[in-house]
Amino acid sequence: MTIIILESERTYTEISNAIKDAIFLPTHEELYVQQLERVGFKCGWDYVVAIIELEDDEHNTNNIPTYAEMVKSYIEKKLSYIRNNYFAVNIGKSVAIVFYNKTDLEVEKIMKELYISMNKDFRNLKLFIGIGKCVNNLKLLYKGYEEAKNVAKINRLISNNKVHIRYSEMAIYRLLLEMENKEIIKEFHDQTIGDLVVYDKVNNTDYVEMLESYFENNCKINETAKSLYLHRNTVNYKISKIEEILDINLDDIGDKSKIYLSLMIRYLL
Repeated sequence: MTIIILESERTYTEISNAIKDAIFLPTHEELYVQQLERVGFKCGWDYVVAIIELEDDEHNTNNIPTYAEMVKSYIEKKLSYIRNNYFAVNIGKSVAIVFYNKTDLEVEKIMKELYISMNKDFRNLKLFIGIGKCVNNLKLLYKGYEEAKNVAKINRLISNNKVHIRYSEMAIYRLLLEMENKEIIKEFHDQTIGDLVVYDKVNNTDYVEMLESYFENNCKINETAKSLYLHRNTVNYKISKIEEILDINLDDIGDKSKIYLSLMIRYLL
């Protein structure tokens, strides 16, 4: 059975809103189940959520909504051959693609091809992609979205440009995401950068944010300074202060690895 999508702005808006409700208000089934079933979605179908997060090379966030609309239109054109197996919707600074009745491997192949194509055609944008695990119920769409969002965040953190974007391929990150005892990873996080979190709260500083940006920019001072619109000397000072607070040396591979892992955990807590 195919989805009945009428060629009208009103219908598109209604479906988009229903999908957003399914993602962000999953317990309020009255807001999305009937609405989506009315146009052909089925609760028991398999769903895979993929996310494409956008960032302007110039770090101008004002342009992102316009780019997101352009990217969504681009996706709809590129994926016209599977028109009845996906629906794309803009969510903030990202585009979410809900695939239905497609396997994990099929979605992975589609997204890899799309990612490569978009990198060529949107050279002024940085793209961070995440794919969630397949869920077998419309009411679980939010889980697929959350997983995709987490993977996209991790891809942003590690500046992953190798298109290893499938949720199941990111072994260590998946391990962290699926650990039932979140207290263990939280304890590691607190022992590693907990003092910095407390220091920021007490002193109204932004050292955790600085540390995240530092790793997002491959631990390069100049790139970090550019991304934060700071002088490189300011970044150097703050990194030195972070090392002092945490009693670490970010030139040491052991310390760097622990901080790197702790920042990833921070995204997942």
